Amino acid sequence: MTTPRPSVFPDFAMTDVIDPSSLQPNVVEPNAGKKNVGWVYNEKPPRQYFNWLSRMTSTWLHYADEQITAIWNAITNVATSEIANDSSVTGTTAKDALNTLLTDVNALQIPTAETLQIKETHYLSSSVTGVSHTFSYPSGMTKANTFIASARAFMASPDRWHTIPSNDADGTNTIDCIDAGVHVTFTGAASVIQLIIWKIE
Repeated sequence: MTTPRPSVFPDFAMTDVIDPSSLQPNVVEPNAGKKNVGWVYNEKPPRQYFNWLSRMTSTWLHYADEQITAIWNAITNVATSEIANDSSVTGTTAKDALNTLLTDVNALQIPTAETLQIKETHYLSSSVTGVSHTFSYPSGMTKANTFIASARAFMASPDRWHTIPSNDADGTNTIDCIDAGVHVTFTGAASVIQLIIWKIE
């Protein structure tokens, strides 16, 4: 079951305030010794420490959310740019191709990584038919650090982008990250097959 995204962050004690009676701040960071040991038996921790923990938790959640959003936007921008610069795709076909690519990306689980980088883009053209090929990983890449290998074929008839793997009844069109590289199997006829290999940096 997928947990829905909360609509609010658990922000707490996000503003520095000086208590008018005690003249103490509302947030105080514990020293290194207290952080290492934590609460001890019968201790009554100061409220400022709890406020600091709440603030730090919320701050890190904001940071994580921003990083995931940045990764998503980067992938979306690459997809949009890819379609815009593809001279073989025009009009409504371009819209369909972009929607297909973004649907594929939306189904992915975003990894914990600083950046994602397109390492290689392969094209097979001139009326490709019945492709079964393994592309070796770029230098320094393995199955473990390949985030996505997206593949699609531009069908000669009808003219549209066909995502691999497909939902064909026979299920023969596939793309797999294997130890040797990225393996693409496509049983149909296409004018272009495109493969994009991403790397977790």
